[in-house]
Amino acid sequence: MATTLEPPRTKQRLEEPPGVSGREASRAGGLEAGPGKEPVADGQRQFTCSWHVDFPTEEAAVIVCKTLSVDAELNPTKVFREIRVAGKQLLVSFAASDDRLLRTAVNGFKDMQKLAIRTLEEFGPHLMEPAT
Repeated sequence: MATTLEPPRTKQRLEEPPGVSGREASRAGGLEAGPGKEPVADGQRQFTCSWHVDFPTEEAAVIVCKTLSVDAELNPTKVFREIRVAGKQLLVSFAASDDRLLRTAVNGFKDMQKLAIRTLEEFGPHLMEPAT
């Protein structure tokens, strides 16, 4: 599992959801698309944190992604969260307008991520074994 915390930048642009241009996103008051993405006011994201978790099967990654996507971000105007699956990897990205907000959001999410993985290991061990 790799985690990176980047220092603040004067201008940073996160990838926009498919089908939403920057102009459309700003009219809507932020970015919002699909499961795992939460809205945030455009231009307010200065601090970021991203990581990935490798799973033995794609199904396990999808289950954890869906589980973690249920809860909405507590401060959606100041914190952006994206959760997605790429193959057997769960990819997680956070961006926030404040370093303390980012730390709080990431810590809470990491706790839920650990719980989801431990639950899957306990009740779905067949999903946590690589296919042979």
